[in-house]
Amino acid sequence: KDEHLPTLTRWMAGSGIRWGLSAEHRAGLGLGVCGDDNSALFGVQRMLMGYACGADPVDDGVSMGVSPYFEVGGLDAELAGSLAHLLQALIDWWQICTQSATPAQWAERCRAMLAALFKPRDDNDRNALAALDQALNDWVRACGEAGFAEAVPLAVARSAWLEALKAPRLEQRFRAGGVTFCTLMPMRAIPFKAVCLLGMNDGDYPRRSPRADFDLMGLPGMTRPGDRSRRDDDRQLMLEALLSARQVLYVSWSGRSVRDNSEQPPSVLVSQLRDEIDLLWGKDTAKGLTTVHPLQPFSRAYFEVGSGLQTYAKEWRAAQQDHRGEGGGSIIGAAGDRGEGLCCCRRSWPPTSKPRSSPSPNWPASCANLWARFSVSGCRCIWKTSAASCMTKNCLAWAGWTCTSCSTTNCSTCLRI
Repeated sequence: KDEHLPTLTRWMAGSGIRWGLSAEHRAGLGLGVCGDDNSALFGVQRMLMGYACGADPVDDGVSMGVSPYFEVGGLDAELAGSLAHLLQALIDWWQICTQSATPAQWAERCRAMLAALFKPRDDNDRNALAALDQALNDWVRACGEAGFAEAVPLAVARSAWLEALKAPRLEQRFRAGGVTFCTLMPMRAIPFKAVCLLGMNDGDYPRRSPRADFDLMGLPGMTRPGDRSRRDDDRQLMLEALLSARQVLYVSWSGRSVRDNSEQPPSVLVSQLRDEIDLLWGKDTAKGLTTVHPLQPFSRAYFEVGSGLQTYAKEWRAAQQDHRGEGGGSIIGAAGDRGEGLCCCRRSWPPTSKPRSSPSPNWPASCANLWARFSVSGCRCIWKTSAASCMTKNCLAWAGWTCTSCSTTNCSTCLRI
């Protein structure tokens, strides 16, 4: 029982159990020189000797070199016996696993191990054991269909057994856990506290079904009542998902292009939902419910006070602090971060000198290509796509000036692509 675990944990630590089952188990790992001390068998022997002898002194000939652990006693002493049975089952299983066997033999061994070591207490445990048993049946059936009956080691059997659990199954329970991941399917409008719709991008949903040349249903004027329409089905599925949300409805889509950071619309169904929200609750209501995230997880917006965004990636926060310390100024926004650009110069606008008419032969190829692609009137700007060392040592020195807006949070006044 759970209330006995603290007592058993204290006994295991006090008796000296540290690692390994026994001396033989350690020898199988190439560490036979460590002997039997501080193994699980060593600690259990101390517990049983302490329970048998109590506080009485024990001669060395009787104890056989085992120092009794006198804390074991009373009604809780049965915990030491349960631990001894568990240890014996693990040792027996370890010895069996060292021998190769056929898939059918491995299935018998694994079922015996599940029956000996696991006892279900609720529906989740029973479902897990049933899934493990079904995975064994699928593996044995696949080997039988392939005519494979050779002996395989434990590593092969373990991989075949556990990998079968990762494959998605339609017959699995729909609400088997705390969080259910699934595709939108009909007849699954079950109420949930929170429903999250991911990847609702324009062109991705409603889904597009390819039409074959011989499909007459796709021709204009050939549809009839009752013909299936994938787009109509997807509209119905989103409506069911919307009705299933009891407290929270979360919808996400890629609002910016990963190529040029241009704005991308959501799915037409999401746009219709936003229009309906504005119609019922007032203009810009949907905009107030929308949170715009940067495309990159290392964006400085996640670390600025008052931005309304947050992240749990501590490594990016440390990187932003290091960048701020080295540059001595504000953190430069990343490419794709709110459409900001990086201007490769350091003085004020308007320019007091003409920029270069061609890239320097000493620039890296990436810098020369960027220089040729991005230009604004007299101000030459590039996106932060090359290495930081390249920009700080090469690109930042060539133009000779910059506009003041480039040093703020928005470069749109000078950058046009």
